[in-house]
Amino acid sequence: MRTVLVDDEKAPLNYLHGLCKQIPEIEVVETFMNPQFALEYLCKHPVDLVFLDVEMPQISGIDIAKEIQSRGIKTAVVFVTGYEQYALDAFRLDAVSYILKPSEISEVIKAMQKAKRYVVPETQKVFVQTFDHFDVFVNEKPIYFSNTKAKELLAVLIDRQGSIVSMDTIIDLLWPERPYDENVKQLYRKAVNHLNKTLNAYNIHFFVSNRGSCYVHKAEFICDYYQLLEGNEMFIKRFHGEYMFEYSWGENTLIKIKKYLKKHL
Repeated sequence: MRTVLVDDEKAPLNYLHGLCKQIPEIEVVETFMNPQFALEYLCKHPVDLVFLDVEMPQISGIDIAKEIQSRGIKTAVVFVTGYEQYALDAFRLDAVSYILKPSEISEVIKAMQKAKRYVVPETQKVFVQTFDHFDVFVNEKPIYFSNTKAKELLAVLIDRQGSIVSMDTIIDLLWPERPYDENVKQLYRKAVNHLNKTLNAYNIHFFVSNRGSCYVHKAEFICDYYQLLEGNEMFIKRFHGEYMFEYSWGENTLIKIKKYLKKHL
């Protein structure tokens, strides 16, 4: 299980990390002493299980759990704390377990086993269409984007084939007529937030946004454009001379596709 550990004190964080290393089914992908950084990570990356300390500066483990719950993120929460009085709050938030420090490995194993029942793996087929117009399908049903710029942002990242794309580049493509100022940066941040919320609502986690840049995990979806470049005959036949025709910046890629087909066919 992809697992994150959060504790503002180094010694208990290292101790819990050591316990988790002894459990083959747990894969600790990140550890955090800064709870705000932890929350940002959990909102952007697929995680099965998070162990949260309760009393932390800036934002408590309870508040992190509330935020995870409000965003509809399917991450099982286990609280690890030295104080019993938070147990009621924890279980009100559907925490799968509540462990008192110092933790025992048996308690961590029990928490992991409960989390397995909580995190039901959903096998979803995600298909990204770029030929003709741009759309994203989950189990053959199209995703609805309430924000058109969020959809175009995703289209840009798909077009860049998993490369990291800077905020400056995205702004230049999505708002070419706007001056580069704080207002247009706010439009970019709004599009990023909308895209995160939209994909999370469909339990899709291939979009990653960092400070001033973002990208997509190519391995987590099927894309007609990528399949064409790999020589897949079925997708080559599906191409009829148009590529994301609603976006003018797609014309450069269209030229590349036609050159590729002319060279390889």
